Amino acid sequence: MKTVVRPMPRAERRGPRGAWKLLACAAAVVFMAACLDGVQGYPQQQAPIISPYDMTQEQRLAEMNVMGAAGHADHRWTYELRPGCVLRVDLDGPQGPRPSHDIALLGSVVAVTAQRERGSFRVELQPGDGLQAARSLVLESAKWADASWTQLLLRLMQKGCVEMQGRSHGRATSRH
Repeated sequence: MKTVVRPMPRAERRGPRGAWKLLACAAAVVFMAACLDGVQGYPQQQAPIISPYDMTQEQRLAEMNVMGAAGHADHRWTYELRPGCVLRVDLDGPQGPRPSHDIALLGSVVAVTAQRERGSFRVELQPGDGLQAARSLVLESAKWADASWTQLLLRLMQKGCVEMQGRSHGRATSRH
C-alpha cells in the first residue's frame, strides 16, 4: 500500500510566520493613516503661483529684489522703479555699497551672458543706441535660472512701461 502525502491547505500553513506578516501589514496601514491625518507643519492651502505675465510692476520689482538678494554670495542688488520707467540699481559688495545707477528701461536691450571664468551669469541692460560701453550690470548669479528669470521680469517690466505710456496718452492697449 502506497502512502500519498498531500500538501496542507493554505490556511493551515500560515502558522506564526504568517501571523507576523499580517500584523506588520496592519501596523503599516495604521501608521500611514496616522501620517496622512492632518499633516502637521504644512500649510493647508497652497499659495497661489502668479504668472509673471499677470504680475503688477510692483510684484515684478519685488521678485527682482528677491533675485538680487540671493543671486550672488557676496553681492546684494536692490532695485527701484523710478518715474519715466527708469530702473535704479543699487549694489552692495564686499567693498561696501557702490553708487546707484539709473537705467532707462524703454528702448534698452536685456541680455544674459555667461561668465565662464567666474562661473556665473550676468544680466545686463544695454541702451537701444547700441553703445557697448554703456552696458549696465543688473544682476550676476551663479544660477542660470535666476538670471533668465530676471531677464524675463525686466522684459515684462518694459512691456508694462509701454502699456502705461499708452494709457497716459489716452490710447487703449491690448494684453497679448
